[in-house]
Amino acid sequence: MKKAIRRSISVAVALFKRRFRYKNQYKTLYNKHKSDIETILKSGKFDADWYLTQYPEVASTGLDPILHYLTIGVKDGRFPNSFFDTRWYLLTNSDVSASGMNPFVHYLHNGAAEGRLPNPNPYDMFVAEGNSQSPCLKGPLLNLGDALFPGDPTLAHGRKFELRSLRGSLQKSSLRFCRTGDVYQVPASQIMGLNSAGLTRYETTLPDTYVALLSSNCVLGRSRFIINTSADLLAFHDELSVYLNDTRVTIKDIGAKKVSKNSIFIGFKREFSAHIASGIHLMHEYSHNYFHFVVEVLPRLLNVKQALVASNVPYLVDENLHQNFLYLLGRLNKEDRPVIYIKRNFLHKVDDLFFPSDTAQILDCYEQNPDPAETYLPVSELAVIRNLLLSSNADCSKTARRRKIYLSRSRGLRMIVNESELIQQLLSRGFEIISTEELSIDAQVALFHSAEVIVAPSGAALTNIIWCQRDCRVLVLASDHPALNLNIWRALACVSGVQIDFFLGRRSYRLTAPWAMHDDYTIDIQQLKEAL
Repeated sequence: MKKAIRRSISVAVALFKRRFRYKNQYKTLYNKHKSDIETILKSGKFDADWYLTQYPEVASTGLDPILHYLTIGVKDGRFPNSFFDTRWYLLTNSDVSASGMNPFVHYLHNGAAEGRLPNPNPYDMFVAEGNSQSPCLKGPLLNLGDALFPGDPTLAHGRKFELRSLRGSLQKSSLRFCRTGDVYQVPASQIMGLNSAGLTRYETTLPDTYVALLSSNCVLGRSRFIINTSADLLAFHDELSVYLNDTRVTIKDIGAKKVSKNSIFIGFKREFSAHIASGIHLMHEYSHNYFHFVVEVLPRLLNVKQALVASNVPYLVDENLHQNFLYLLGRLNKEDRPVIYIKRNFLHKVDDLFFPSDTAQILDCYEQNPDPAETYLPVSELAVIRNLLLSSNADCSKTARRRKIYLSRSRGLRMIVNESELIQQLLSRGFEIISTEELSIDAQVALFHSAEVIVAPSGAALTNIIWCQRDCRVLVLASDHPALNLNIWRALACVSGVQIDFFLGRRSYRLTAPWAMHDDYTIDIQQLKEAL
C-alpha cells in the first residue's frame, strides 16, 4: 500500500515537472514553490477540477492549478477546494498571516493537527455534504472531522450546547470579587483625508467586573467558553450570550456556530485532555494578537489579584504565545504562580476554576460599525500596566530626544498600496521608519515613550500608544470602509491621554464581503502633507 502511494506521488510530481519542461519561467516558479507543491500533492486535498471550474480564467494562463494557487490565487483569496477558505484562515490566524507561509500549506502541515478549522462554517458544510439530519442535534458527539476529511483523526468533533451568560447564572456564593464598572470620557477626534468629519466626545460605562469560583467545569483552549458537561450540556460566554442573535456581530471562536436562538455548536479536539485540580482562566479567542492580549487578557489578571486567590493556583494560558506576551505575563505575575499552557481546541476538566470576567468589549462587526458605547476598554487596569512598565524601564527615565515615528506594516492585511511613496514623504519630514516585529517589550515601551508624533496604519502595533507621553500626537491611517471601528483607538488613547486623529484612504476593493473591512487602501499624499 505504501509503495503504491509513493509511486502515485512520484508519477504526479513527474507529470507536473514535465508540463513545464520547456517553459523556463514556469521552471523558475516550480523550483521556488517546490516544497509547497509536494506538500499539496501528497495531501491529495487540492481539487484541480473544482479550481478550474470555479476560476475558468486560470486555464488561459497556462499555469497548473496548484502553481496558479500558490503564486496568484492565494493573493486573491481563491479556494484550493470547496472547503478551505484562504482569506478567512489568514484573518483568524494572525500568526500564519505574520509568518508569510501559504495558508493552505500551513493547514496541511500544522493547522489540522492543532485543531484549526478550514472555514468559518464547518457545521453548515457538514450539513451541505448530505448530512441534513444534523447529527449534532440528535447525538452527543458529531464526528465533524471525518465528515470533512475522511480518515483524518486530528480534526475537530463537536457538540450542541445551550448558551448562557455566566454573569447572569452566578450565585453570590460563587463570587470571590466584584467591582462596580468605571465611567470614562472619550475625547473628540478628527477624521481627515478621503472623508473629513469630527468625532464627538462620548461617555462609556463599563459593566461590573467579577471573579467567580466554579466547580467541575471544562475550559476550551483559545476560547473564553466555560463548558458544563452535565446532562444539560451548557456553555457559558458573557459576550456571546448577549450578541448571539445580533446579525451585525460575528462569533469570534472559529470552532463555534449558532444552531438556534439559544444554542450553539462548539467544535473541539477528539481527546479530553489532562484533568486539572485548580486554575485561573486567562484564555481568549484572540490571545495571539498583541492588541487583544494586552487589552483583554492582562487586565483580567489584575482583577484576580483582588480576589485573593491562593498563590499556588496556576494560570491557564493559551499555548504558543509570543515571547513578548510571556514577558508581560511574567511582569504581572508577582506571586510567581505556576502556569499551565492549554492547547488550542482541547477540552480540560477543572475541579476549581477561577474565572475573571471580561473587562473589555470589542465586537467583530464586518458590515456595520458598532455603536460607540458597545466598544469599551479597561482604562484603569491598562493605566496600572502602563505605570508598571514605565517605572521599571530605565530608558524612560532619561531625558531622550523626542522622535517622529512611522510604523510600517511589512505583511498581512490592511496594507497601504502606495506605502513606498508615503515613506519617502515622511522621511523628508524627519520621520523614522520603524517595525516593531522584532523589538522586545522594553524596547517598544522606550520607543513610544520618546515619541512626539506617530503616524501608523491601524493594526496591533498601535497598542503601544499606551506607553506614550501625554503631549504625543497620533495619526492613524485606515481605509474608508464604513464598518471600521475607530473607537477602539480612541478609547485606548485615554490610557495615556494622547491626542489621536484619523486619516482615511481609498479602499482597493480587492477584498469583498465579509472581509472587506480588512481591504488594502491608498493614501492621498498631498492631503497627508497638509494634515501633517
